[in-house]
Amino acid sequence: YINGVLYAYDVDGYFYSIDTDTFQRTKLGNGIHGLTTSLEAWDKTHDGQVYYVDNVPYIMIDMTYSTDAFGNATMYGVMMAYHVSDWRDDFSYKIAELDMETGEIVRVIAADELVDGMSLRPTNLLYRGGYLWTINGYITGMITQIDPFFGTATGTAICPEYWGDFNGGRSMIEDPLTGEVYTIRDMRTEYIGTPGYTGAVATSTLCTISLSVGSTEEICTIGSNMRITGLFIK
Repeated sequence: YINGVLYAYDVDGYFYSIDTDTFQRTKLGNGIHGLTTSLEAWDKTHDGQVYYVDNVPYIMIDMTYSTDAFGNATMYGVMMAYHVSDWRDDFSYKIAELDMETGEIVRVIAADELVDGMSLRPTNLLYRGGYLWTINGYITGMITQIDPFFGTATGTAICPEYWGDFNGGRSMIEDPLTGEVYTIRDMRTEYIGTPGYTGAVATSTLCTISLSVGSTEEICTIGSNMRITGLFIK
């Protein structure tokens, strides 16, 4: 939500502005539609052969923005391509600066990095204090600080509870008046219903979060069987 305009991508990667009174959308550009990658899959049930899944599309997970001294905005987004199978789950991510007129990638800031030796599946994204902040949806809930110019990533804190899987609904925003940071913890996961898997629950919650220590405080449960994909303060 930038200067009174709400921006969004649909599941196919097209880029829109949205009227926040009527919630009617207007297509602005093709965004990241057609952006794909190849992902590995490992047949662990048979001979262990590695194969590739082609044309896996990237999906926009969360967006944020910064403003300069003149009020000019720069938009950023985190996008994910993933493949879930009976053999192996694989993923690829990009954090990028985005064109506010077309939704296309201007430059990639970080992609498929390891942070402190761990795989990073960045979910919620927020620009704050000169850095991009994201939360690792790869089990750990590690809060990661990313330099928007050089792409260097540093783990800063661990959320003490299971954060939820990387492909659930996500959003993280800062109240410009109070500095309070709000986030969605969406425990929705592709693994729900898998025998023996008890790591997640299909519930979305709205929380406040401390990026310095990783602590969260739940405000309310938004509901089950819903994928919350965006927060904004109007």
